[in-house]
Amino acid sequence: MALMPGRATNHQRHLFGIYFICGPYRPIFRAVTRRFLIAGTWLLLLAGCGDDAVPPEHAPAALDRTPPSHLVRLDRSGGDALVYDLPALSVADWEARNRLPAIATVIGSSTTPAQVVLRDTEGNVVALGLESRRGRTLDENVALGAIGADGSLYTVDTAGRAFEAGRRTPQRYAHTFAGVPDYLGAGAEGRLIGVDTSAPALEVLRPSDTLRIVPIASGRVALTSWGDLAAVATDTALLLYQPSSDDPPQSVDVGGAIDVEFSPSGHRVYVLAREGELVTVDRFSRRVRGRINLPGEGVALRAGNFGRWLLVAAAGGNSAWVVDLDADSLVGELPTIWDEQFPLLTSPNLVITADGDDVVARSLTGAGFPETGRVTDAAGDAWVSVAWGPEDAPSGSAETAEAAAADSAGTPADSAAGEQVFLQVSSSQNPEWAQALADKLGAAGLDASVLQPSGENTGYRVVLGPFASREEAETAGRSLGMPYFVIDAPTAAP
Repeated sequence: MALMPGRATNHQRHLFGIYFICGPYRPIFRAVTRRFLIAGTWLLLLAGCGDDAVPPEHAPAALDRTPPSHLVRLDRSGGDALVYDLPALSVADWEARNRLPAIATVIGSSTTPAQVVLRDTEGNVVALGLESRRGRTLDENVALGAIGADGSLYTVDTAGRAFEAGRRTPQRYAHTFAGVPDYLGAGAEGRLIGVDTSAPALEVLRPSDTLRIVPIASGRVALTSWGDLAAVATDTALLLYQPSSDDPPQSVDVGGAIDVEFSPSGHRVYVLAREGELVTVDRFSRRVRGRINLPGEGVALRAGNFGRWLLVAAAGGNSAWVVDLDADSLVGELPTIWDEQFPLLTSPNLVITADGDDVVARSLTGAGFPETGRVTDAAGDAWVSVAWGPEDAPSGSAETAEAAAADSAGTPADSAAGEQVFLQVSSSQNPEWAQALADKLGAAGLDASVLQPSGENTGYRVVLGPFASREEAETAGRSLGMPYFVIDAPTAAP
């Protein structure tokens, strides 16, 4: 769900900017060696991306893949955290080593480092290390927080002062926000974007820069994960703003817009229109790419972190429509309470809902969204999805295997004659940016290269491989822990 005028939700704060940065979002793979497993290497390689880097044009949502996730359950009144395996919602063999304080908001989670970050009722930021199993205080007197794509934590105190708070001593920004923003997002290179809904405006701040104010129209706001574009749903159109530019906003005629969301890679904008439609817009061409008729009045959108599923809150608050972005179709209606954390999209292809006081996991790929697990008397706690699991957690599940089999159904095991199989990790209209990325990956010991555009609508594709078969590529890609997709293409240029 995009930012609603006047307030920000915990859900919005914890979904924004956790997994993606200024280049293609997240790393490489473990094909035959362990080095491909190190997600942090990718994030460090891309830390040098700046505003002049062209945002990559990623694959359609249908080609994204989702790694297994776990859920962390936090007692809002304070106490022990628990980790749950999916899809069965069974308690994992993981035990916290100290108790957490009472929770005001969940800021988010990250995989590098593996942690869940919260703000307690005293205004302290506390990080629960999932590997150490301990909670520790990182900052005090905090009003807002956000987690960057590389796992960096940023905070704003009650006086509007910004900090990078993940270090032993929080590092203060040279300048301050005009006040405490309604919502805080973390982009590339420490860029912070505060959304002020009363002005309304975007407040853009870098560690050593003065504050930049970008006035925006009134309406719900969504930001790309690297903070290079803001979308505003207005009564007359969709407006797209570049926080780092003085250019006027770009307008896309979708009719009156109610809510807006970006895809995880930022290449698509999903707009809930007043005409009872879900409209898909290409963020680069600013053209409408598709429309899905909804069965009634929708009031809000909620996207998952991995691209396949989108939820639309139906008017009345007791159900949501499920949209499969792979198939560009509405697949059903899901009974659920719609609040700041439920329904929660997670992987593999699951949605977590509240059924009275119970928390329920449902499969999005099964007919009628069958229940796969239930925890009684748990809906009042905070639940956070993390792309991480304890060392002794199951490495997979029957549903994961079935989903993998379904993903590969109808595709040949090997590429067509004269072509080879690659994992594509990015596509850009900027050849220098694409080659620089491939060079960095190559320097890290990865078999990376650039495929030249095959047509006017394709970019310079950064790929890993080739692989002997699609099955081998899929196996490697599933160990990524982040989105990717498999392509058949001529051998990449050396």
